[in-house]
Amino acid sequence: MKNFTVIIITIISLGCLIFFSTSATADESIVTLDSLIQSQDVVLSEDALAEGTPAELVSQPSAITGKGVLKQKIGLLISQLAQWRLRPIDGLEILPRDLIPRWGLIAGKGPLIVNEEFTNNLNGWTASNAYAGATSFGSIVPDPVSKDNAFAVAHTGLWDAASQGFIEQSFKVNTPKEMTFSVLYNFVTTEGGVTYFNDNAIISISHEDGTVTYGLFESTNSSTFIPVTGLPSNIINGGRGQNGNQTGWVQRSSDPILFDRGNYKVRIEVNDVYDEYVDSAILVDMVGLE
Repeated sequence: MKNFTVIIITIISLGCLIFFSTSATADESIVTLDSLIQSQDVVLSEDALAEGTPAELVSQPSAITGKGVLKQKIGLLISQLAQWRLRPIDGLEILPRDLIPRWGLIAGKGPLIVNEEFTNNLNGWTASNAYAGATSFGSIVPDPVSKDNAFAVAHTGLWDAASQGFIEQSFKVNTPKEMTFSVLYNFVTTEGGVTYFNDNAIISISHEDGTVTYGLFESTNSSTFIPVTGLPSNIINGGRGQNGNQTGWVQRSSDPILFDRGNYKVRIEVNDVYDEYVDSAILVDMVGLE
């Protein structure tokens, strides 16, 4: 009888061992970076995300060569999650930061505004009377802070060819969050001298319900200018002389803005006012939202 009991206990023990081993294997097979990100159990440091550091899941914590940040929610299977960490690929290190805001960018999500430096022409943007990848605008060259020495140009067309130029991009906010908007721009105009000829440039962010979340305004009558010569004759005022005024490169960064859930649009435009024959343009670079 005693031997029989020992056999039964041994069989039960082996069964439990097989069950838990199989369960662990099955569970591990379905734990992916995407699933953990979706459940907000894994968060990368903002520094690493900004640098585009790649990461992968590994099942052996002892094999980690870098550092990672793992946040676990109470009530989840801690014993299972404890077997996973984030490891940098190719020796790139993920820098940890405590108390990372839950609204911050997370692995697999990229910036809300794509092609923000116009390195890839106008991909991701909708445009009219505009182009990108410019390395000069007549005598005007990129600002020294530009990361790729290229920018976009929106203009009002040569003489009366058009009265407005713009570039715009839509993005979606899934969770209310505070973010800061930044932009580098230069408003250029050949207008001036008469008050009602007041060409302007507008940079704005608006919600789908029409609410303007952020607005920036430059105009012929209200802005501070410096003279500029050698403007491109194929874009503004061809044959009438290529002298005008520019604000120079201006870098602006907003205070933190609270974005509610919904669809938004960032728009950068330049407008002829009163006449369509004396032209203006806005040069823009490094549009960011984070």
